[in-house]
Order: sequence, then structure tokens, then C-alpha cells
Amino acid sequence: MTYVGRADDVFKASGYRISSFELESALLQHDAVAAGLIRRGRGRSCTQG
Repeated sequence: MTYVGRADDVFKASGYRISSFELESALLQHDAVAAGLIRRGRGRSCTQG
């Protein structure tokens, strides 16, 4: 069996599971944001050191 990742657009940030659609929607509600797109690379992880 091979694990190929999640089939949905949920990611984990600071211990919270966040839907990319929810994040994009929240950003677009801000007056200073005219357009937005959440893009996540498959198979990559980011760490803050």
C-alpha cells in the first residue's frame, strides 16, 4: 500500500486543520483584498525555524 497524500484541500498550519477554500473566502472578505488564490504544492512541506 502506498500513501499518496490527502484527496482534499485541507492543510495543517500551527496545529490547526484549515480548508484552503475557507482561507480564500476569509481573505476575500477583507477590503484590501481584490482577488485571491490559495495554491499549495503537492508533496512539499514548509517548516519555520
